[in-house]
Amino acid sequence: MDPIALTVTPVNAPVGGFIFATAGVRLAQTETKLLSLSSPDDIGSVGLSP
Repeated sequence: MDPIALTVTPVNAPVGGFIFATAGVRLAQTETKLLSLSSPDDIGSVGLSP
């Protein structure tokens, strides 16, 4: 939700899965990492340890 313009923007994950970590921020900007998902879909290991 934009507190100035009073608009709501939905946020969707590209895959299904379980949330195992959140960023803990109250306000997010474009391209901000909001959470981490554990998914059975193989999307690579970008940002993860091997």
